[in-house]
Amino acid sequence: MRNARRIKVPARCQRILRGRQVVLVDDIVTTTATISAAAEALIGAGAQVTCVLAMCRAERKDSVEK
Repeated sequence: MRNARRIKVPARCQRILRGRQVVLVDDIVTTTATISAAAEALIGAGAQVTCVLAMCRAERKDSVEK
């Protein structure tokens, strides 16, 4: 979670992203902290996050059957 807050969009990319629709792709979703931070950074750069795709989602330990 602490590393997720470090996501920044470089200035040279902000000009490219401004006004564009983007799809955010992540390999695995655990706490959604990374996706949330990336979406915030992209939106802050002027992009519109239209969709989030993930290959898989981690299950919470308390939701796994024993």
